[in-house]
Amino acid sequence: MIGSIAAILTTFAFLPQVFRVVKTKDTGSIALGMYVMQVIGIALWLAHGIRIGDLPLILANSVSFLFSGIILFYKLKYKNMSMKMIQPYYERKSPVFELI
Repeated sequence: MIGSIAAILTTFAFLPQVFRVVKTKDTGSIALGMYVMQVIGIALWLAHGIRIGDLPLILANSVSFLFSGIILFYKLKYKNMSMKMIQPYYERKSPVFELI
């Protein structure tokens, strides 16, 4: 039970960051090296889960790999764009934007 709760929380912890990155395209505060290592680490955990046939490990790491892979993709795609180039797509001074 505790392991399942931990798997759900750590897997879906990426979701708010995925929503923010997809919405704003702002990846300036995300360290590329960290996400490269994160995605590789998750891929290795997924491979290990497949190798030993552990379904919960496979499912949790498949979802984590997808979410962290999306963030890494956006980091690589928009790494040369500044916020000034991205911000015209939404209001710059919106109080909601400041909270995100």
